[in-house]
Amino acid sequence: MFVVATPLQTVATESMDDVFMAPRPELQLGSGVSLPSVIKLQPVVSGLSQPVAYRSANDGTGRMFVVEQTGTIQVVQPGGTKSLYLDVRGMNFKCCGEQGLLGLAFHPNFASNGYLFVELTQNPSAGGANDAVIYRFHVNSPLTGTPDPASATQVMRIVTHPFTNHNGGNILFGPDGYLYWGMGDGGSGGDPNGNAQRLDRYFGKLFRIDVNVPSGHAVPASNPFVGQAGAIPEIWAYGLRNPWRWSFDRQTGDLWIGDVGQNFVEEVDVQPAGVGGQNYGWNVYEGIAPYTTIRVPPPVQGVTFPLISYPHYVGLGAPACAVMGGYVYRGAAIPALQGVYLYADYCTGTIAAAVAAPGQPALYNGGAPILQTGQGIVSFGEDAAGELYVVSQSGGGVVSRIVAGP
Repeated sequence: MFVVATPLQTVATESMDDVFMAPRPELQLGSGVSLPSVIKLQPVVSGLSQPVAYRSANDGTGRMFVVEQTGTIQVVQPGGTKSLYLDVRGMNFKCCGEQGLLGLAFHPNFASNGYLFVELTQNPSAGGANDAVIYRFHVNSPLTGTPDPASATQVMRIVTHPFTNHNGGNILFGPDGYLYWGMGDGGSGGDPNGNAQRLDRYFGKLFRIDVNVPSGHAVPASNPFVGQAGAIPEIWAYGLRNPWRWSFDRQTGDLWIGDVGQNFVEEVDVQPAGVGGQNYGWNVYEGIAPYTTIRVPPPVQGVTFPLISYPHYVGLGAPACAVMGGYVYRGAAIPALQGVYLYADYCTGTIAAAVAAPGQPALYNGGAPILQTGQGIVSFGEDAAGELYVVSQSGGGVVSRIVAGP
């Protein structure tokens, strides 16, 4: 059940128990919204190697693409058969844990230009645990062919990731045609170097870049920190811990960011379409709660607090541990889910629902649980029609479609 938080300006003075457990007025799921009494998962493809993402090329073929953390991408035909599409294991590749092949994005004009982009970790070039890199590949026959390995072109590289964890890795094209990239705070625990709050460091950020250039990338002039002394111009938003999975609402353009918490709190941030520059608070705040073990206390101002936040000991069938950001449902197969945001927690395997928009009261305690899957959910996927899928590393790795039950 949703509950309404006290005004955000008072949250910082409350203890975590005060914030999450005090009686509060109930907020209904949404005007005119009635969730289906039962939904279920329908397996689509299995036998995968640590799947982390499920993508559509939106090219009219009905194909979907599974990103396997161990270094390969499988193409899944409409009938469910899969075959190898791309292998990056020979590209100075570093895996696994939280490293590996982590992201895939098809150019909005893929069907005509044949460009796709992958994000992976490589052996470090300048110390640290790894480099994080986006590469562009080209497919000569986009609707039937596979990427040419020789076409790999570096788009953007972040060197000297200090620790092996919190690599982020999600990449997606926004409604504006720019490529967005989520990067974790550099790893370890608690962001010991205060990276997320510093605009001169690449970690703990969301980037926006223009890849419609012959090679590399350009910086959009409308990025919020362009021209600011000492700030990395590619930054779109900051103050993130590990934005593992996030998505755009295909109808509104709003950005929903699942940011994995530290020890106590998970959060989902919602960014209005086309509005960047937000500071999401880490490592001064963990979700809506003050983070009390800051080692390098940075100045913080103008924090944008999450729309959804839940503690590990209460939310989504506790003990929870890591939010898996999903999508706002815009498909046609389950009308009752229209406009509902679905997400999950990795440890509990619970899929939850939320209905809200930026500017509305914050939703705490993790939304409305609608399905206990018993699976280690790591990601969601969306096909060309807006139908949603769940990516799980349970049972050897499986992707399932969300369908109406029973």
